[in-house]
Amino acid sequence: MKPHILFICISDGFGGLELQMAQRTKDAIEKYNFGLIITQKDSKLSKYCANNNIPFIEVNQKIDYIDIPVIFKLLLIIKKNTINSIVCSKSKELSLAVFASKISKTKPKVFFYQQMQNGIIKKDYFHNFIYKNISGAIVIAPFMKKQIQETTIIDPSKVFVNYIGIKLENYRKENYNKQQIRKDIGLKSDSFVVLNVGRMDAQKDQITLIKAFDKANIPNSQLLLVGEGYFKKECETLVETLKIKDKVIFLGFRYDIEKIYNACDLFVIPSLTETLGIVIIESFASKIPVIGTNGGGIRDLIKDRERGLLFEPRDYLKLSELILELYNNKDLYKYLTENAYEFAQSNLNFYEQRKSFFNFIEEILNKNNK
Repeated sequence: MKPHILFICISDGFGGLELQMAQRTKDAIEKYNFGLIITQKDSKLSKYCANNNIPFIEVNQKIDYIDIPVIFKLLLIIKKNTINSIVCSKSKELSLAVFASKISKTKPKVFFYQQMQNGIIKKDYFHNFIYKNISGAIVIAPFMKKQIQETTIIDPSKVFVNYIGIKLENYRKENYNKQQIRKDIGLKSDSFVVLNVGRMDAQKDQITLIKAFDKANIPNSQLLLVGEGYFKKECETLVETLKIKDKVIFLGFRYDIEKIYNACDLFVIPSLTETLGIVIIESFASKIPVIGTNGGGIRDLIKDRERGLLFEPRDYLKLSELILELYNNKDLYKYLTENAYEFAQSNLNFYEQRKSFFNFIEEILNKNNK
């Protein structure tokens, strides 16, 4: 049976999760000639879909978990578009999909595409009913598979790990002129550049990186911070206090992030925790080594001293030591870079991950219709 997939992403925010759901909708259209996404009324995701010719239908969800008008609107959409699969991005959307599926004559299969970690125990009667009635869960990191099994009653055989892959060819060094990029963004031609890309907030903890960079005190080095957020002012204040303003560049938000990686020498992700860390995958593909915190999905990607280096969150002294180690040890630098690149080629390819994502849904559909 060919999937006719309805994606649900009822969100006011706009970030990696929303972009991934929009991308999966595009992928479904390309593969099956059909894909449709449900969005929150007047949301940024709705605007993004409109600007990128992604079919979407807006709802105005006012009540979490059980919003009767939204459920009945889903029923109409399921019937009109012969939907046989529903993919939800958040647990609060699962209940809408499960109830709509139960009421619908065609009983479409419901899948949870979990991209955010959540350690909250969900084993009350309501959640037990919801998780008992979904056909599968797709998680983006191995630790999340363990987490969802510990926090819900879901059947472990229904949980599938599917990393988020990237289009690796977009990050090949041979596609970029390193010196020209450096000139364009204000980097020195011969400096050792430490890079961080991400939203600037307390959870991303750029403060620890700034302290570590200052402590390392590498000659002719620069720190490049890419991103925006409320934490930027605090970071700028610290840079001024440490008197390293001439060595730190705040680049702001960039759409051309692929070329930025290829202008740098080392990537650091100091986040207190991360579900996965797409920036790590992008660094792997760009052939620059990564230092990251030992938490969440980061350690699923970075195997310490094989595909990068790990340190405990907020330990800026240890981070400074690791930065210095990679600066001074060219053999280790090369070893980590090559291992990480090979891992990305084998496990984090966008096209392979897209294929396995839809294969999982097809297998469930065909299994239940034999």
